[in-house]
Amino acid sequence: MRKNKHILLLSCLLLFNICGISQNGFQKVYDHHEIDTFSLISDIYIHDSVPYLTLGSGGGNPYRINFRFGKVNEQGDYENILEYYDVGHLQRSMYSFVELDTNFRGNLVNCYKDVSNYANSFRLIEYDLDGQIYLDTVFSDFWTIDSVKFFDYSRLLHLPDSSYLIGLNYIDKKESSATFEVQGTMLLNVAFDGAIKWKKEIYNAVHPSKPTSSAINLIDLEDGSFMLHYMDVTNYGQTLADLSWAIQKFIRIDANGNTLSEKQFQDGQYCYSFRGSYFDEDTTYLQYFDSKLVGDHPNTDRFKYMPMLSRVDENMDTVWRIPLTNIWHENIGIYYSIHKMRKLNDTSFITAFNYTEEIVYYEKYLSLVRLLNFSTDGDVIWHRDYFYYELDSLNDPEYRIADLELMPDGGFILGGEVLNYQRFNDNVPYQFAYLLRTNCLGYLSPPSAALIYESEGREVQFTNTSMNAGSYTYYFGDGDSLSTSEHIDSVFHTYNLNGNYTVTLVAHGCNGYADTVSFNIEVKQEKTFGDIGNNYFNLYPNPVQQGGVITIETGNIEDGELRFYDMQGKMLKSAPLPQAKSIYFIEHNFTSGTYSVQLYKEEKLLQRKKIVVSGG
Repeated sequence: MRKNKHILLLSCLLLFNICGISQNGFQKVYDHHEIDTFSLISDIYIHDSVPYLTLGSGGGNPYRINFRFGKVNEQGDYENILEYYDVGHLQRSMYSFVELDTNFRGNLVNCYKDVSNYANSFRLIEYDLDGQIYLDTVFSDFWTIDSVKFFDYSRLLHLPDSSYLIGLNYIDKKESSATFEVQGTMLLNVAFDGAIKWKKEIYNAVHPSKPTSSAINLIDLEDGSFMLHYMDVTNYGQTLADLSWAIQKFIRIDANGNTLSEKQFQDGQYCYSFRGSYFDEDTTYLQYFDSKLVGDHPNTDRFKYMPMLSRVDENMDTVWRIPLTNIWHENIGIYYSIHKMRKLNDTSFITAFNYTEEIVYYEKYLSLVRLLNFSTDGDVIWHRDYFYYELDSLNDPEYRIADLELMPDGGFILGGEVLNYQRFNDNVPYQFAYLLRTNCLGYLSPPSAALIYESEGREVQFTNTSMNAGSYTYYFGDGDSLSTSEHIDSVFHTYNLNGNYTVTLVAHGCNGYADTVSFNIEVKQEKTFGDIGNNYFNLYPNPVQQGGVITIETGNIEDGELRFYDMQGKMLKSAPLPQAKSIYFIEHNFTSGTYSVQLYKEEKLLQRKKIVVSGG
């Protein structure tokens, strides 16, 4: 049988997967912007489609002690708005994780660690989009009471009475006691003028020196109560590999700090979490690290860790979980953690994290930024991968995606920092702040339609080589059409008659944008194996009911094999046809749809037909 192969409008990009999985480099507007060599982005705030950035010092440079605030203009350039110094104070705003929002005056409010004269405190600061400061309060009184040391990580909520609810992580050495030390989370209700209204401390009362740390998330439930997600570690070893028995806790409190309820979640012995939880009514979406023991017992037992994304129901039972890498890690940290999840609609979310993958050929790991769109049912709808550094720096880069925001046009913007230890070893700048902006499908570019096809008689296989699209529509030119998702890259279509047909493929992008390719094809069914023609087999009934029996009548062919394919080309079933001029009954469990039935002998295709399976 003659096989025709046609290639139309085929295009490719270096290191770009045809399915839209990876692309080399942050490209286009906003996508690759080095703010300076020692900056970290801690938060992105969107106002009238303009990204405003909170930045802090990084790279271990003790001289970068300022608080910074700026924006990105239409050309993708950074414009500095506020660079605030306070002599004698190290303003550590890079790991604040405060979700910037406007207060009753329409100003932004931030809260972060402040170190002055080697004393730990925290700072509450209010400023507008032009960089004017309205309130700057350093809370240092805690140090005079006890040796309180605040961590970088904090949360801040704006309350209806114009006050703030702040979550802080701390170590209280209790100078009044030589042995007593508390590591925990502190909730503070602070008035808009900086006055403290009430305080609540949360720590492990049984093991107070064990770190009930990381106020991981704090949200307003909008019913007058609040949910705090924190972690309780009940067995703390000397090394990270010894850390075990971490429990994720969720405490609901009222407006006065009273505990209303408390629940806990644990999966595996480790179950450690840095960031990444989202509350959706009675459902919690949680990123944590599962663990397993490896090595030869008893001398070399150690943990390895797998980052997991999980959906947890109101009873703290796991509904589903998704591994976020294909390898078990030797250690964990904020660079492997999800920091922000955003809900897109009733059925899907978007998030981003540092994805690592083992490359056996190089004996190294590939490290990249992964943008992940997942459903409430635990299905991965799509993911896109981006590299900041070239591939010859495998095993070196680490990414922290500090913030991920939705743009008014439906696209996404994310930012944080990237570290490259090879550059550090080369004594060149190695730590950069970056931004990555994509459209609503996670792509940097609009869709580009392209198609190739192969024909055998009147059956044609179309292979989609398009890029940057989320769904496709095929118009076959004979009145039939087919819509597919981006994950279907090959479809079959059988024409009933010989002739010329105009085929059109539409690649759908964001906001109604689409790209189209059209071309003419000629199909012709030719006779094979002499004069036997089309009489190798017949099948009926057609359509056949789901669960019904397919009857096959053979012609003059012996020792044949009948194969059933779906319209994406996947073989679902095969059945031998040993005798000529015989009747065979074939059971099936096919779902409703159209299928290709093909007769082979000695691995040579003799004839193919279509059968339709109808429901009910």
